[in-house]
Amino acid sequence: MGKSILFSIVAFLVFQTASAVVDDSDVAKQDTVFPKALRCKGHYPDITEVTADFVPGSENRKLTNLYFWTYSSGKATLHGSTKESIGTVGRVSTGAASYENRSFPLDGQKLWCNKGSSGSPAGSAAWLALDASAQHPDVLLEEGAFAVEWGNSAVQFYPEANWKSQVDTVAALKNSKVGLTSHTKLAPGQSGTDNWSNSVTYWQVLWYSLSSMLLAKNDLLGNAYFEFGDTYNGIPWFDEYDRINLGSALGPYSVTTISGVNVYGREFANGYVYVNPTPNKVASLTLPQPCRQLTHANILLDPSTLPTVNALPLNGHDAVILLK
Repeated sequence: MGKSILFSIVAFLVFQTASAVVDDSDVAKQDTVFPKALRCKGHYPDITEVTADFVPGSENRKLTNLYFWTYSSGKATLHGSTKESIGTVGRVSTGAASYENRSFPLDGQKLWCNKGSSGSPAGSAAWLALDASAQHPDVLLEEGAFAVEWGNSAVQFYPEANWKSQVDTVAALKNSKVGLTSHTKLAPGQSGTDNWSNSVTYWQVLWYSLSSMLLAKNDLLGNAYFEFGDTYNGIPWFDEYDRINLGSALGPYSVTTISGVNVYGREFANGYVYVNPTPNKVASLTLPQPCRQLTHANILLDPSTLPTVNALPLNGHDAVILLK
C-alpha cells in the first residue's frame, strides 16, 4: 500500500499499545489489548468538552490510583488522585461517574476517547466539538466504523446516511487523530448473509471498510488510522496493506448517482476508489479512463499484467480499487 496509507495502519498499532483509553467496555476483555490502561465512560453522544486533571507521577514508576470520569451537561472531566486502591480491579458506577483502578505511567500518557456514535447527527456534532476544544483527546476512536460484527447477521452495514456521517466526520477532524475499527463475524474466505439479507464475503467487508476509510482520510494531516478484524488481541495484517499504492488523494470524494444509487468515488494520483454504501447493485459504473481493477484474488500479481476495464458493475455494500 502507499506509504501514507501504510503508515495509517502501522501507527494504529503504535497508538493502541501506548495510549490510555476512555471506554465503557468489559474490563477483562479490554485488558488483553490495553493492559494497565485507564478506561472510563466515554460513549455519551452529546459530550462536547473533555478536561483532564491528572496528578503528576514519576516517569520511572507506576502509581496505583483511583481515577474517575464525571459527566454533566455535555462536559466530561477525567480526575485522578493518589489514593491507593483496595480490592479487585473493576468498575463501580455511580450515576454519571465510573471508577476503575489502574496502574500506568502518567507522564506523557496519551488519551484515547472511545467515542463512537459518529454515524448520528448528534454524535458527529460532538466529535467535531471535541476536536475543536482546547483540551481535545489525542485520539477519537470509532470502534464501529463502516461495517461491524454486532447483531445477528454475518456483518451489519449501516444505512447510507449513517455511513456518510462517519466518512464526513473523519474527513472534518483537524486536531485529534482518529482510530477506525471495522469487523465481521466471518473468517477469511467465508461468506454469509448481511443485515440487508444480501450475500456477503469476508473480503468484500474488508475492501468496503478499507475503501470507506480511503474516502475519508485527510492526506495532508495523515490523521486517520485503520484496523480490520474480529479480535481484540492484535491487528491482523493483509496483503492489501503492502500491495495497494494509490498515492496521494487529488481531492475529496464526489458522488455519482446511477439509477437512483449513489456511488462515492475519489481520485488518487495512481488510481480511483469507489464505494456503494447502499444494498442495491449498480449494473455498470463508467470509469473516467481505462483502469486495472485490484481484488483480493489478484493482489499479489504484477498490476501491469492485469487487463484494463472501462466500466464495471458494483454490488451493494461493496467497493472497488483501481489503478490508472
